[in-house]
Amino acid sequence: MRSNCSSKTEPGLSLLGGALLGAAAMYVLDPESGRRRRSQIGDLAHDAIDTAGGTLGTVWDRAKDLSATAAAAAAAKAADLGDTMADRTENARSGLGHFASSLMDRARHLGRDATGRAHDTADDLASRAASLSHPARHRLKKN
Repeated sequence: MRSNCSSKTEPGLSLLGGALLGAAAMYVLDPESGRRRRSQIGDLAHDAIDTAGGTLGTVWDRAKDLSATAAAAAAAKAADLGDTMADRTENARSGLGHFASSLMDRARHLGRDATGRAHDTADDLASRAASLSHPARHRLKKN
């Protein structure tokens, strides 16, 4: 629902707007001074457009410079990150290589120990078998 105040002010504002529009038309279309005024208005508009264009060009150049600086900084950060990741990968590979080499050395050592023990055990068993079979052979020869 509209208030009573706005219904009273609308006609007044319309009248005021119409009066201002009429005054502006009379100012510009005046037969004696209208041509000079229109030329002045055109010159003012042209100057305002030039100023706005110059300002816009300056803002555009500054934005372009800032974006180039930001892009260069981002590229440098990406390169640093790539270098850091490459270094960490190399360190991990190197560490894993040392760990694997150590495991291989331990496995070789354990294999040699196991082979040596197996050889010693086989020799011991062969000696025992020979010593056990010696009396059995001696008994067989007697029979």
